[in-house]
Amino acid sequence: MAKRGYHHGNLRQALVDAALHLIEDKG
Repeated sequence: MAKRGYHHGNLRQALVDAALHLIEDKG
Protein backbone atom coordinates (compact mmCIF):
# COMPACT_ATOMS: atom_id res chain seq x y z
CA MET A 1 0.00 0.00 0.00
CA ALA A 2 1.68 3.22 -1.12
CA LYS A 3 1.26 6.14 1.23
CA ARG A 4 2.27 8.59 -1.46
CA GLY A 5 0.24 11.22 -3.31
CA TYR A 6 -2.43 11.68 -0.64
CA HIS A 7 -3.56 15.10 -1.77
CA HIS A 8 -6.96 16.57 -0.97
CA GLY A 9 -8.80 14.71 -3.72
CA ASN A 10 -6.76 11.52 -3.69
CA LEU A 11 -7.56 10.55 -0.11
CA ARG A 12 -11.24 10.04 -0.90
CA GLN A 13 -10.38 8.03 -4.02
CA ALA A 14 -7.93 5.94 -1.98
CA LEU A 15 -10.64 5.19 0.57
CA VAL A 16 -13.06 4.18 -2.19
CA ASP A 17 -10.43 1.92 -3.75
CA ALA A 18 -9.68 0.32 -0.38
CA ALA A 19 -13.38 -0.31 0.23
CA LEU A 20 -13.78 -1.91 -3.19
CA HIS A 21 -10.78 -4.17 -2.55
CA LEU A 22 -12.23 -5.25 0.78
CA ILE A 23 -15.57 -6.04 -0.85
CA GLU A 24 -13.84 -8.03 -3.59
CA ASP A 25 -11.85 -9.93 -0.96
CA LYS A 26 -14.96 -10.94 0.96
CA GLY A 27 -16.75 -11.89 -2.25
